[in-house]
Amino acid sequence: MDENSSHTDALHLLDLAEEMCEDETSRIYSFLLNTRVCIYLDRNDLASCQNVQDKVMQLQKVAFNAADTKDRELRANQLHNSGNFACAMGSWDTAIKNYTASNAMKATIPQFSIQKYGRTHLCLGRAYYFKGDWNSAREHYRQAEQFFNQELRHSSTWIAQ
Repeated sequence: MDENSSHTDALHLLDLAEEMCEDETSRIYSFLLNTRVCIYLDRNDLASCQNVQDKVMQLQKVAFNAADTKDRELRANQLHNSGNFACAMGSWDTAIKNYTASNAMKATIPQFSIQKYGRTHLCLGRAYYFKGDWNSAREHYRQAEQFFNQELRHSSTWIAQ
């Protein structure tokens, strides 16, 4: 899905893709739902986001295979998005728990994207900041910067973008 397209168009494409998906317990279906969660969150449609987020979590109980690297990667992304949703709701402890679980899942995946680690640490920093834990916020911002600086195409100024 092109991030530059309109959310409305993206949701229509998701409707079609979900309708065409024959197995509603598949990784593909879970990915589609997770994409829908992100769009609803971007639109600040928290009620719809919660409904789909609940479906994603139920699907994870049935379909998650801890031995499968792709399932763990999808789960790491879903946990990160759950952290984003918790932040939007002002549930800082839940957000921190989900972001931390996301990073723990990422640690089990060889060659996981450094950029995604950095993003999760940025989000952890934000959650700790709003919770009032300045030292933890500062530490996660520092860790995010370290991750971004590990890739030549990124720099510490990338964080501000």
